[in-house]
Amino acid sequence: MHHRVSVKRAFVSGARHLARHWALLVATSLAGAGLWVVLKALEHAGAPAAAMGGSILCGLFALFWFRRALAAASFQTADSVPSGRSWRHTAGRSIGAGVLIIAALTVPTVALAYARLLAQSPVPTPAEAKAAVDWALPIAAALASPVLIRLYLYYAALAAGRRDIGIADAWGWGRGNSLRLLALLAVPVLPLTALARSMGEFALPGVFAGSVLMFALLALASTLLARALAALVAAPVRVK
Repeated sequence: MHHRVSVKRAFVSGARHLARHWALLVATSLAGAGLWVVLKALEHAGAPAAAMGGSILCGLFALFWFRRALAAASFQTADSVPSGRSWRHTAGRSIGAGVLIIAALTVPTVALAYARLLAQSPVPTPAEAKAAVDWALPIAAALASPVLIRLYLYYAALAAGRRDIGIADAWGWGRGNSLRLLALLAVPVLPLTALARSMGEFALPGVFAGSVLMFALLALASTLLARALAALVAAPVRVK
């Protein structure tokens, strides 16, 4: 039986999860915003590594809430919990899935940004390179979304301790669900993106307040995705 994601159910479940953990949401969003402001100040002061630090910070924050929402979904069975002997195998597959996710997003982003830079200038400036990447990233994410959604499904299954699935099973779960998951993520991600792009126009108090809201929206996006994937991950593997 093929399972379909319920956007309404995932949204209600995710919102309830965040409401139950509102104090942790506020604390982590405030801490994330404080670090974000510091990293942005370092970036404007000429520290190029600060931009990468901001990306890593957002990634870790999203992963924290993603894993919490998966664990709270309580869809594991006794057979799904990895044994001690299989821990290394599960960790290896999780790392492999993470590498595939990064590659699926990075390769088209670099290709599109490089093509744009070649069309603009043979010797691009750092500002032009950054603008090209900012332009290419959402396009690459949209183009790669069918693959990314399925890789996220596979990663979610591994994170939940499912040892009885392969990437082919996760690929089948994604059939007919890509647009549903993208529609679900659009609710927090679109205002998050607009906010991140406009914060450069704010004064410092406004940047901090906007950053708190940005991290809260990032937690919402991660939680909604985890809740939507939970039902698919819990689905029984078809007999081959």
